[in-house]
Amino acid sequence: MNQFRNHNQNLIRAIENIVDSGDSNQLSDLIDLDGIDLIARQLLTAEEMKNAGSFFTGQALSSRLIADIKNTITENSVILDPTCGTGNLLIEASRQLAIQKGLKDTLSKWGEQLSGYDINPSFVDAAKLRIILEAINRGANKDCSIDEAMLLLKKILAKNTLETTKKDLKKVTHILMNPPFSNWQLDAPDYFSSGKTNAASVLLIHFIRAMREGCYINAILPDVIRSGSRYVKTRQFSNDNIAADCTVWGRFNKKTNVDVFILAGKKVNKKTGIKWQKESHERPAVSSRYLIKIGPLVSYRDKEEGPLAPYIHQKNSPHGKAISYISEKRRFKGKLYTPPFVVVKRTSSPKDNPRASATLVLGKKPIAVENHMVIIKPFSGCLDECLKLLHILDKETTTDFLNERIRLRHLTVKAIGEIPL
Repeated sequence: MNQFRNHNQNLIRAIENIVDSGDSNQLSDLIDLDGIDLIARQLLTAEEMKNAGSFFTGQALSSRLIADIKNTITENSVILDPTCGTGNLLIEASRQLAIQKGLKDTLSKWGEQLSGYDINPSFVDAAKLRIILEAINRGANKDCSIDEAMLLLKKILAKNTLETTKKDLKKVTHILMNPPFSNWQLDAPDYFSSGKTNAASVLLIHFIRAMREGCYINAILPDVIRSGSRYVKTRQFSNDNIAADCTVWGRFNKKTNVDVFILAGKKVNKKTGIKWQKESHERPAVSSRYLIKIGPLVSYRDKEEGPLAPYIHQKNSPHGKAISYISEKRRFKGKLYTPPFVVVKRTSSPKDNPRASATLVLGKKPIAVENHMVIIKPFSGCLDECLKLLHILDKETTTDFLNERIRLRHLTVKAIGEIPL
């Protein structure tokens, strides 16, 4: 993080030089919401980026997040970003606030309205400096020193955000969040999880619990929170406490291989429910006619014991084909599956087309199926049902459905079971 402190010193010098020279183009570059991600990647090591879980919100995503609450922000609003990083969301929020003639008056007002926490002091300083630059860029005359301007943004602090209490949020009207997506080691029943848990889930629960009724919350969250089976309780807790809409965004940015969605809503005192996925009532789903299971064989864990059986895995299951002979064999004493059935590769990304890469397995011998495959076997045992399913899984409408339903890098039993027939 030493390199980031040096960057902040350069920002201070730039503020002085730009104000003297009147170079508005250079000033705009320093507060560019897309540029800060590149700067961070240049200044921070990969390990520092990973530990911080730092994904800096770009302009398009920041604008989209603020658009949902734009008309609710007034001169009395208090806006908090509890994981503010270098301040992108606070900068975008400040664009909804009035500018005064002088920098001192502007920041005196903004200092009451803009709050932010980050555990990294260098990020906090960068956030303050970039907000100061934003005010100058919008026309505020520099009538105070940089040190004085920094002090006016008194609610942007270096702080462990999990220490935030209900008292701290008493006057907050809007919470904006792009929390870390990294996994935290957790053993706390308050957050409905143990072991490694996505930090975004922990922080979403924490702030929904602490915020006051009527407070708005707009969050950029990894898709695992929306569609992952491990976060059912996080979704249920949200359902019980906020009225919100869920919008799939897609990939966070070109350099970050994580898909995200926007949760936008308000804390209420009644259960309203959130539509985490689009509902489909037109046709029966796959789970109504097929048994769906994860392959039971874990190759690195299961010893080669038991009967010798044909062994199917990701590398020997060709997409869209029917296979009746599997040359690879393996001993396995766990459950074997007798054809006909369809297998789908669990590893799957929204960029894959088709999303569900399927293979029809034929023959009479029981098959050992590897853990990275999903087994789909018709209750009727009929081959025709397997052929119909193979066709359905290959359709563009199925890929579209799965890309709306689950934007993780793997498919789940539940998501496959909800595919319309």
